[in-house]
Amino acid sequence: INNMQVRFKLPRGGSGIPASMKANHIRGEILLWCAMHGMLFQNIDINRVKGKGLVTRFKDEDDYLLFRITWNGTDYVR
Repeated sequence: INNMQVRFKLPRGGSGIPASMKANHIRGEILLWCAMHGMLFQNIDINRVKGKGLVTRFKDEDDYLLFRITWNGTDYVR
């Protein structure tokens, strides 16, 4: 798998405050997911990318696949 990433859509407007709040909420959900599945949060690269939302990249293919199978938090785009 070349592109081991998941994107979360963020709201627009409000001087970026709603997007920041949503991004922080998603980061918290991912942190809890890591704890539940014995993953290192540091192995996941999470960045806000203009026009793409919150982009989550996995360093390990097995972690990425486990995430795709077990994630039941905020809906993601891809």
